[in-house]
Amino acid sequence: MNRTSFFAALAAVALAAGFVACDKNKDKSNDNNKKEVEAGYRIEASVTGNSSALSRIKSVKASVYVFDTDTSGHYAPIAAGSCTNGKLSITLPATLKDEYLRLLAKDAPAAVTISDRTAKMATAAEIAAFDASNKKIGEFNLRWTDSTRFVTGVYSYVDRACNINGTDSSRVYAVSLKKGWNFFYNEEGDSTSRWSSTKPAGVTLKWSYNSL
Repeated sequence: MNRTSFFAALAAVALAAGFVACDKNKDKSNDNNKKEVEAGYRIEASVTGNSSALSRIKSVKASVYVFDTDTSGHYAPIAAGSCTNGKLSITLPATLKDEYLRLLAKDAPAAVTISDRTAKMATAAEIAAFDASNKKIGEFNLRWTDSTRFVTGVYSYVDRACNINGTDSSRVYAVSLKKGWNFFYNEEGDSTSRWSSTKPAGVTLKWSYNSL
C-alpha cells in the first residue's frame, strides 16, 4: 500500500478502521468501549456482524503501518487478541518501538501547525481477524454514519505530547495528543474532512466486523 503523505495516510486509515485504547491506573468507559489498564491499552467491545463469519475467527491481530520509504511500507503486528461470542478483546502495547514511528512534521501541509515538530507518530492501521490457518478473513471497524456524515475512530501513538491545528484545502485538523495512545475522530461530510479530539455531536461509534 503506497502513501504519498503521512497526513494522507491518516485519511486512508480512518476510512478503513477505528481503534480505542487506555491510560495507566484508570478505568473508564465510553462509546468506544475504552478500558484503561496499567499493562497496556485494552479494547473490550461487543461487535456486530454475521454470526457465522464471527464464528470462524480464531485469532485477532492489531497492526501499525510502517513506512519503509516516503511512498511505501508494510503492516507490522503489535498485539494479538481474540474475538469469542461476538466479544472483541485485545491489548495494544503501552509503548511502541521507535522504528514504527514517523516524524509528524515530515509531511505536514504548510497550513497545518504542529506544536512540537520533533513528535513522532504511528497510526493503528487495522485490527484484523484470522482463521485456523492464520489466513486474514476480516477486519474490525469503529464507525457511525447517517445521511450526511461518515465518522470513524482513529487511534494513534505519539512519543510526546503535541497539538495539530489548521486547515489544508478541505481538511480541518484540531487534534490534541498526549504521550502514548490517543483516540480522535475523522468526520467526512459533503465537502469537508474534519480531524478532531472532540466527539462530533450526535455520534455514537459502534464496533462492527466485516469479512473479506
